[in-house]
Amino acid sequence: MDQPVRDEAKRPTGAVRGFGSRGGDEEEELRLVGGPSRCRGRLEVLHGGSWGSVCDDDWDVVDANVVCRQLGCGLALPVPRPLAFGQGRGPILLDNVECRGQEAALSECGSRGWGVHNCFHYEDVAVLCDGEGSVRLVGGAGPCQGRVEILHGGLWGTVCDDDWGLPDAAVVCRQLGCGAALAATTNAFFGYGTGHILLDNVHCEGGEPRLAACLSLGWGVHNCGHHEDAGALCAGAGLEAGPAGRRGAVRGAGPYSEAGDRKRDLGGDRDVEWLDVSLSSFKKAPKLVFVSQYDSRSAS
Repeated sequence: MDQPVRDEAKRPTGAVRGFGSRGGDEEEELRLVGGPSRCRGRLEVLHGGSWGSVCDDDWDVVDANVVCRQLGCGLALPVPRPLAFGQGRGPILLDNVECRGQEAALSECGSRGWGVHNCFHYEDVAVLCDGEGSVRLVGGAGPCQGRVEILHGGLWGTVCDDDWGLPDAAVVCRQLGCGAALAATTNAFFGYGTGHILLDNVHCEGGEPRLAACLSLGWGVHNCGHHEDAGALCAGAGLEAGPAGRRGAVRGAGPYSEAGDRKRDLGGDRDVEWLDVSLSSFKKAPKLVFVSQYDSRSAS
């Protein structure tokens, strides 16, 4: 499905293009609040350390598509009725937002500028995304650790651990707003999923905006069972508590840990020790067992 693109000539007179800077000192953040999921709700943006709403003047599905894409929530559905997710509080930060449809972030769209508006909170923008390609982590102690599941065709399914590694987990953690990836887990580390296995042989470079943008065998193409369900552990997990007693493989930043007592050369100068792991081992950060276990040899 092609995403709508706006005629640049329709941008309102006086609009300021690029009201934010993705590469500046403060990177813009977005969130959808008051709805049933992170992909549906009232739009809020972060500026100057404060969250604020966006006025609906000139807002349409082209602008909403940029928000949905930035959040990794698929495509925008038709603009919902006014106040579908209630009124915001605090500042109204943007008005007359005008996107062309190809922007990677809302900060690249035009607007009147930060805090310049003639609106009230009954005009707050709400956004509905179809959620296609959304991800979630289940089976862990919180939303930032668990088995990776992805939404496709209205159904949630798991990801096979073939070729699963830290760059893949990094994309999942970023898509969820959970910070950096601490580990990529394999062998159903967070328990077996049910239903469809939707992705296999996922290969992310690490900088993709969402997991669905990474290479794979294609939707539903796999040779796996749920005993191979992939997972991720993100920095936002807190690492204060976790379910104990299950075993599996943990692929951390550099070394890999797996149930067993083996070693593997990662193709460089360093050998990695494969350790016996259970989830109870990382109930507290000092006991994290997927931290690097390199040998002391230097490169020759």
